[in-house]
Amino acid sequence: MRIGIDARMYGSHQTGIGNYIRHLVDGLARIDQTNEYVVFLKKEAFEQLSIPSTQFSKHLTDIHWYTLAEQVRLPGILKAQKLDLVHFPHFNTPILYRGKTVTTIHDTTPFTFPGHKVGASRFRQLAYNAVFNNSIEHASRLIAVSQATKQAVLERAKVNPDKIAVTYLGVDNSFSQEPSQQQIRDLTKKHGLNKPFFLYIGIWRNHKNVDGLIRAYSQFREKYGHDIALVIGGKEDPSYPEVLRAKEESKCKHDILMTGFIPDKQLPLWYRAAKALVHVSFSEGNALPGLESMTCGTPVLASSIPALEEVLGEAAIYADPGSSEAITKQMHQLVSDSTLEQELIKKGHAQASHYSWDTTARQTLDIYKKVLR
Repeated sequence: MRIGIDARMYGSHQTGIGNYIRHLVDGLARIDQTNEYVVFLKKEAFEQLSIPSTQFSKHLTDIHWYTLAEQVRLPGILKAQKLDLVHFPHFNTPILYRGKTVTTIHDTTPFTFPGHKVGASRFRQLAYNAVFNNSIEHASRLIAVSQATKQAVLERAKVNPDKIAVTYLGVDNSFSQEPSQQQIRDLTKKHGLNKPFFLYIGIWRNHKNVDGLIRAYSQFREKYGHDIALVIGGKEDPSYPEVLRAKEESKCKHDILMTGFIPDKQLPLWYRAAKALVHVSFSEGNALPGLESMTCGTPVLASSIPALEEVLGEAAIYADPGSSEAITKQMHQLVSDSTLEQELIKKGHAQASHYSWDTTARQTLDIYKKVLR
């Protein structure tokens, strides 16, 4: 069969969905020697992506997501390729496209935490709802990246639960490869880090609670006196000035490092160098940073929300993301209880071992086959 993959969100500076696309394409290339794939890419990614096998071809589709062109031009491009199935890795499927589709839903965060841009525009809100509802209704099959995401979709839309398959995300093998201590020392020296540090990895959005993390960290330092830094790893976003404001208002702002975007190759170093990963967002569909951190042998403090508890299980400790006091208390536990630290490292390795991109690819291919049958 001829299968299309909408990979326009693929790229070196894309996180989340972009990584999902990259690992899915690589995984399908390893396990599927039967079907033919057409990968639709924007210009930058088109030049970056090396085709993994002769069964894959690239199609330049320089159309940005969430645009009118996506709705008007993309359906014709897809139709011209005579595809038996198209996989959309996000819910932004063109309303006018009526071929067989598989759509992946990562979360429903845009509706509960729309962000500054969408929240300020009634038109954007209506457009999001229309595209999301169309994707849910017309997809041949839906993929949710966790049971929590599936439940969120069911609460938001009238859809048969059997139409939604849960396929968890995997952990890249690079996180299992242990770097040298010299590489870690070089990294921390480059950034002037001469003390232990908590690590956050992710984008700046209101649901990520980055400003709340900074305030909790400041209270932790003031209450317990531990000499430990905080590293915020992720691209700075001027649309969310509250993050920088929280840093400037902190009494320990000189121990808060903002690295900007961290390339994939550096992520294992940062995880292994950190005392713990702190992931206290209000809403998530998966727990990939937590799994990556666990694979690197670094403990995880996560939000007590369904998706994170589902995926990370008993291998993490949890806190109410809305309570600075709760986050502060758990930070203290991580720093002061060496027995807890060792238990989390051991449990983390075991928990993360259950998730792989090859499994994700195999389950996704099975879904393609069911739709095509």
